[in-house]
Amino acid sequence: MSPELLKPGTITSIEKQKNNKNRVSLFIDGEFRFGIDEEIIARQNLRVGDHIASEKLSFIIEQEEFRKALSSAYAILARRARSVAEVQEKLLNFGYHALVVEKVVEKLKVDNYLDDRQFAQSFSRSRLASKPMGKMLLLQEIRKRQVPQTMAETVVEEIYSLNPEQELAEKALLKKEKSYQGVDPEVSRQKKIRFLKNRGFSWETIRNVLNF
Repeated sequence: MSPELLKPGTITSIEKQKNNKNRVSLFIDGEFRFGIDEEIIARQNLRVGDHIASEKLSFIIEQEEFRKALSSAYAILARRARSVAEVQEKLLNFGYHALVVEKVVEKLKVDNYLDDRQFAQSFSRSRLASKPMGKMLLLQEIRKRQVPQTMAETVVEEIYSLNPEQELAEKALLKKEKSYQGVDPEVSRQKKIRFLKNRGFSWETIRNVLNF
């Protein structure tokens, strides 16, 4: 944080910004210091003529940074659900300070906007509905979203207890049935094996589905 931003002084003007009605420009000792959300000004009860110390300025800037980071997080989650680590990574890449990101993530968890378990469950159900696959591949896809290993494994076991892998393999093959029509039986069998293997199904499941 720049020392100039934290220089104490007297508030000489608080002006609404033309392009954003919810933000104001803060002037200290006749000079523009920084822009800030109007709500923060109101919460801190700041008025023209008040002397403002460095500590208070630091606190206000931190509040503004938190507000901006939280707004960014909401925008990220509005596009699609994400894991805790994905949101953290995005915010850090946007340039927010690690401590601010940590506070934002904690608030999102408390407000139930972020929950890795719920995210993994929802992601799994959606993925299996659109693309039936085996445990191995689903686990890989959840881990790509940076859900912790143990939690990802637990969710996968829960999901497949309700959606047996063999049924999913049969469903996956059914969607590809037309591509195997008129093909030599042995060639068709090899294609099906490769397809199911690429979808992450176990050899046991593949053998049971194809009866060999």
